[in-house]
Amino acid sequence: MILTILYLKSSSFYREAKICYSTASVAQPDSTAPTALTSSNEYLPAFAKNAVKVFHNVLTQQKEINAFSKGKSAIYCFVNKQNGKFYVGSAKELRIRLKAYFSIARLERDNMNINKSILKYGHGNFAFLILEILKPEEDLISREQFWLDSLMPEYNICKIAGNRAGSKHSVETINKISLNNPKRIAVEILELATQVRTIFSSVRGAAKFISASPKTILYRESKGITQAFRGKYVITVNRTDR
Repeated sequence: MILTILYLKSSSFYREAKICYSTASVAQPDSTAPTALTSSNEYLPAFAKNAVKVFHNVLTQQKEINAFSKGKSAIYCFVNKQNGKFYVGSAKELRIRLKAYFSIARLERDNMNINKSILKYGHGNFAFLILEILKPEEDLISREQFWLDSLMPEYNICKIAGNRAGSKHSVETINKISLNNPKRIAVEILELATQVRTIFSSVRGAAKFISASPKTILYRESKGITQAFRGKYVITVNRTDR
């Protein structure tokens, strides 16, 4: 008898819909959808036992994670249960930040190590940890830096809090961008909801990230517009003559 697991899409989340038994061939789920299969070997780091909250399966515990994260500012951690590697991040609005991790389109668009790993192994092969819950007045970035320094997570290439390491460019490369061009350019996008900064080496790359036209960014730069784009993104264009 064959066990077949079917999946349904629900907004940006994927959830297990039902389980049925059949003697027919197994229907294959969408290759981009997260999988519920996990190995019998589950690697969780030693610090997991001291976490505020541990969710052992990101896929099957999506509702619990979503409910627990609502209204919380926190330091969080994704752990790959297959190899023990992990990623540390922070968010003022944790529930909003987590939506990006359950959007296949967003995972594919942002070239971060943790995103590539989730796509490769599937959400069901990851555990989610809340390392620390912060009060509104507490400094989120300094606490994230504390955890980065203490744990040295493998999926965080750049161990600098507040920067999306492993995405487009780390902060350390900002002065080395586009060295072959007469003028260097670095476009910084700050997502207000998550306070995450991403640096791009081209206007086109930054525009694609925020689903806008390159002309929009160039126009805003020429007019000195500093207000948040669509109320979500603060755009800063840095140009340096060679």
